Amino acid sequence: MSKEKKSNLEVYWKMGSDKDLSCASDLVNKVQHFSHALFFIHLSVEKALKYLYVKKHKKHAPLSHNLLFLAKECELAIEEESSKEISLASINEFNLESRYLEDVEELERRASFEFCTKYLKEAEELRQWIFSK
Repeated sequence: MSKEKKSNLEVYWKMGSDKDLSCASDLVNKVQHFSHALFFIHLSVEKALKYLYVKKHKKHAPLSHNLLFLAKECELAIEEESSKEISLASINEFNLESRYLEDVEELERRASFEFCTKYLKEAEELRQWIFSK
């Protein structure tokens, strides 16, 4: 992969991660669409991991939405950072729970302003950790 292509992919994943977290924040704070916000929280962390993958491996990121898989592919020592592993595992669930009717209904019962605010904070901390690698 050329340096230009790698740079363009890094920018694509980083900006996408930034925009998705901003969207999640708006969905929580402005319109209170909590299940949608949780989906965008997941997407933001996924894109941060794909940014790191491209940066480290100089090739396209895997076609996966599984945050734990992507973290391992990025060679992040999440086992040594148990709080990061727990956050990734929790946020990972929002990918499926926000897509399918029976899961959305359950997610909407749990989701609240406080619930989403907690995960917005965790996502931002994960992103900062990922971008620092």
